[in-house]
Amino acid sequence: MHPGIPRLSWLLAIALGLVSPVYAEPPDAPPFWIENPELCVVRTPAPGAPAAESPEPNGEVFDSADYQSILLLADSWHSALILDLVSGEVSAHAKDPLLDGEGQPRQAPNGDGEVLTSFLTDDNGKITFEDLEHRYSVEPVPPMVGVIPREELYRRQPVYARRAHGYTPDPKMVAELDKVGEPIEIVAFFGSWCQICKHHLPALLATIDHTKNPNLTFTLVGLDENLEEPADWIANCGVIFTPSFVVRRRGEEIGRIEEEPKTTIEADLVSILQAAR
Repeated sequence: MHPGIPRLSWLLAIALGLVSPVYAEPPDAPPFWIENPELCVVRTPAPGAPAAESPEPNGEVFDSADYQSILLLADSWHSALILDLVSGEVSAHAKDPLLDGEGQPRQAPNGDGEVLTSFLTDDNGKITFEDLEHRYSVEPVPPMVGVIPREELYRRQPVYARRAHGYTPDPKMVAELDKVGEPIEIVAFFGSWCQICKHHLPALLATIDHTKNPNLTFTLVGLDENLEEPADWIANCGVIFTPSFVVRRRGEEIGRIEEEPKTTIEADLVSILQAAR
């Protein structure tokens, strides 16, 4: 993905119907909720409420198919929250009726929600509201820059964890990767703002997990939207696209995957390693 493409106001994008899902496998019936990985919901203790012992993971945001409401959801929350973009009301709903058999939000609300409060929208399209215990803010996902531990990636953008869990690499390619007998490092450059990265980085992570080969390791490096930071990593590896998966042996590059794989992530990795023998 090329850098420098400005973001639209996310609220305007919703209103105009410009937000579209990515990576989702076509279901038997269209889902009512459409994943919006460009947004997250940040929950913090409300003024006067006891502070949490540890930072809460960001919640996920889903747009309704008619773009009239927004679903806010997190594993640790007791309820799902639905924002009605017409009335400005926030309502709490039981999570289970909204989820399909795989635990993914797909079902329309049944109308049994409890209205909690109203939300406010500032000039930049940021939505905020409070209940008795928490303050909520719906906003663009902040970019992650520099070396990012996988746990931090999953905490801040759960979409990567879910998609990695749902990706099954070709067993034949996994068997080839299991044969790698020397240390290989993959430096995975990605933008947390990049839609293509949300497709291919989970595939890379799942492939490495399925191999269970200790010789295959990876380093996640987050880039800013202009591909200027982290400057040392970008300069050392000559990165001009996201994602860029640079395959190195003894510190030297032996190949890379840029933007889209030629076939699949796991097959391209096998091809790079076989060509370098």
